[in-house]
Amino acid sequence: LLQDANLRLAIAHAINNQEIIDGAASGQGGVANGMWGYYEYGYYDDWESAGLRAYHLQDTAIAREYLAKSSVPEGGITIRFSCANALTVNALQIIQAQLQPLNIHVEIEQLDAAGFGRQTAAHEHQAVIYSVIFTPAGSDAARLFTEGNSVNYASYRNERVDELFAMAAVEGDDAARLADYQEIQTIVHADCPYIPLYYANSGAAWARGVSGAVFNSSGKFDYTYVKVEK
Repeated sequence: LLQDANLRLAIAHAINNQEIIDGAASGQGGVANGMWGYYEYGYYDDWESAGLRAYHLQDTAIAREYLAKSSVPEGGITIRFSCANALTVNALQIIQAQLQPLNIHVEIEQLDAAGFGRQTAAHEHQAVIYSVIFTPAGSDAARLFTEGNSVNYASYRNERVDELFAMAAVEGDDAARLADYQEIQTIVHADCPYIPLYYANSGAAWARGVSGAVFNSSGKFDYTYVKVEK
């Protein structure tokens, strides 16, 4: 059912990201406007210039246009979403309500981490909701968009995207590499194998008198130079 790009795009345009952030993440996040880390090398989200539409603006009229072009123009379908924690259950309950106007029903299947891993490894899921941490390297996004990667839960494959990742890996010219990554993102945005929701805020706490920790965008911290005052 979800091999239909028009159906995926209908769902994408029916979702209100900010409602999910407010209701499922206590407001602690920023709206995601693309499937790329916002601090990641090559990040691009100027969809209008690329002749595309942003998903996160929630436009039910546009969603209905895509649905009308899909294999299920009247809706009347149920999509089973697999998830592995309470946070994602809360998000899916909001998505349930957001997709009702399209006559699309959401069934929530909550699994433990081991069950989720087994199901996705065997490609037995219909749809999933999950999070991923990006490193600052543009090549890190290949984990989502190329075959054989464990977090490519969409089983997405596009020969041009594969070619562009390979080209960017050896490209010596910065402008050309950025152009490769921009093209990847526009192709993926048009194909809509994933629907980005939000960038979760992260935080850190430390005791008074502690200094020297180095925090970086990957979420992996360097404690080499941590000092504690006497």
